[in-house]
Amino acid sequence: MSDPQQAEDDLELQTPQVKTPKQEVASPAKPVPMPVLVQAQREVMAIMPRNMDEAWKMANAFVLANMVPKSLEGKSPDETKAKVMLAICKGSEVGYAPVTAVSTIMVINNKACIYGDGATALVQNSGKVEWIKTKIESKDDSGKWGEGYKVTVILKRKDQEEPYVRSFSFDDAKRARLAGKQGPWTDYPERQCYWRAASWAYRDGAADTLMGLAVAEEVRDYETEAAREHIADTSSLDDGPETAAA
Repeated sequence: MSDPQQAEDDLELQTPQVKTPKQEVASPAKPVPMPVLVQAQREVMAIMPRNMDEAWKMANAFVLANMVPKSLEGKSPDETKAKVMLAICKGSEVGYAPVTAVSTIMVINNKACIYGDGATALVQNSGKVEWIKTKIESKDDSGKWGEGYKVTVILKRKDQEEPYVRSFSFDDAKRARLAGKQGPWTDYPERQCYWRAASWAYRDGAADTLMGLAVAEEVRDYETEAAREHIADTSSLDDGPETAAA
């Protein structure tokens, strides 16, 4: 009979012992930080008032910051705030942010008006105009103000076949008694003539963009044109009954 211990020893001699190496457990990989994508702002974001109270507070901010243009100054602080608030409200109707509205919209002869460059911006940015062209005629093609000077502005809408052609000339300025008027008509007559033609083209061809806004460079001249037809009231100088009876 064989010894069990001897049999076990013989088995170990026949079967080599293979030691399995210890497997190292890999530690989880550290997350690689992803770059943060920063997208540039494509459109200008402005703070827009949502109601009359917010518009009034914003108007008050313009007054406190001393950023109210002369054209919006009133006889009292409340009148000034009211004019600024209405400029902000009118600007929101045509898509202008408050700061832009206050700097481009004004009140002239109790009418909301906009500077010529502001009107141009509205018309060009409306998406309704195909092109705008300007033609200048002058004596001997000198380009100088005087007899024969004429500016023509042509506005072509995308939804209409025929363009709007509007002109203003030196003869028109003389007839309206604007030629020689102190101020821009003396300092920059060519520019003033252009704004007259442009304002007519804008008002006739892009009225749905201006939304009732008049061009300031034109409205400022209304007083001069009105004075031309003004007849002085001399009724106070008429002889009274006593004088006539004497």
